[in-house]
Amino acid sequence: MIKVTPRRVLTQNLLQKEQVMRSQFYCWQLFGVLIRCVDTDQNFPSFFVETDSKDPIAELESETLLLTTLRLKVGKSVAKIEEKAEKNLLRLCEEKQRQQEMLWELKREILLEEREEKLNETLDKQIEVLPPLVAVCEQFKEQYKSFAASLDAARHELPIKNIHIEGDKQTCLDELEKQLMITQELLTGIMPNPSEDSAKALGALKELKEVSQQLCKGLQRSFTNVQNLSFEACKEVSLHNQYVCEETYGVDVVKRWYFS
Repeated sequence: MIKVTPRRVLTQNLLQKEQVMRSQFYCWQLFGVLIRCVDTDQNFPSFFVETDSKDPIAELESETLLLTTLRLKVGKSVAKIEEKAEKNLLRLCEEKQRQQEMLWELKREILLEEREEKLNETLDKQIEVLPPLVAVCEQFKEQYKSFAASLDAARHELPIKNIHIEGDKQTCLDELEKQLMITQELLTGIMPNPSEDSAKALGALKELKEVSQQLCKGLQRSFTNVQNLSFEACKEVSLHNQYVCEETYGVDVVKRWYFS
C-alpha cells in the first residue's frame, strides 16, 4: 500500500528547503559584504546585523560570520597599529640620535667658549702687568746706555792712558812680542860687531822687554779692574731697578716675576 504524503507536509518541506537556501545565500552575501568592509576599513551596515530571530540557524551563521569578520578586522587593525608604532619608534630613535648629536655639539661649543674665556682672562692679566714692565725695561735700557757711555768716556783716565788696544788682549800681546823679536833681529843684523853701542842697545832692549812685560801685567790688571767695575755697575743697576720695582709694585708681585 502506497503511503500518500499530505499536501500540507510537502508544502512545509519545500518551505523549509527554500528557507535554508535563502539563509545560505544570505550568509554568503553577508560574508562578501563584510570582507569588502574589512578590506576598505568601512563600518558594517546596520541591516546585516539585524537577523531573523525566527531562524536560529541563520542567526547562528550570521553571528559566526560577524565574529570571523571582526577577528579579521581586528587583526588587520592590530597589524596597522604595529606598523605605525614601528615607524613612530624608528622616527623617535632618529630624533633621539639627532638630539644627542646636538647636545654633543652644544657641549663642545660650551667647552670652547669656557676655554676661550679663560684664555682671554689670562691675556687681560698679562696686558695689565706688561705695560709697566715695558716702561721699566726702557728705563733700564736708557740707564745702561748712559752707564756704557760714561764708562767709555772715563776709560782714558784709567792706568792705561794713551794706549788703545783693538781686539783680544792676548792676541795683541803675542803680536807685540813678535814685533819685538823682529826688532831685535834687525838690530842684531845692523850691528854685528860687539861694541859699547851694541851693549847699550842690548841694555835698552832688555829694558824695553821689561817695560813690555810690565805693560802686559798692567794691561791684565786694568782689564780685570774694568771687568770688575762693569760687573759692579751692572749689579748696582739691577739692584736699583729691583728696588724701584719693589717700591712700585710690591715685593709679592716682583717675587712672582722671578720665581713663578
